[in-house]
Amino acid sequence: MSNTEIWEFNRIFHLADSDEEVPLVRAAAIQQLVDLAKLIGSELKTELCLLLTSLVSDNQRVVRAACVGPLVELGRMITDGSEFDSSVRPCIDKLAGDTAR
Repeated sequence: MSNTEIWEFNRIFHLADSDEEVPLVRAAAIQQLVDLAKLIGSELKTELCLLLTSLVSDNQRVVRAACVGPLVELGRMITDGSEFDSSVRPCIDKLAGDTAR
């Protein structure tokens, strides 16, 4: 991973995870993280998974909704079924039970 890729990932990661940012900015950053993770490779899937696990419980509906596409893409990046069951599936289940629609 180049220094530029690391810097870009860290910048977008911070925007997505910052409670001080506008929710729409955070939602857009979440979408960008997935595209960046695809370019960089699977070495970022752990960090992406941890972030998405946190964001599916966010108090802003737009942020939670922005996690759906990235979770699908993360699921495609994971090749181990047990890893999927322990990381992605609980997030999808949490979003499926979200009553604030």
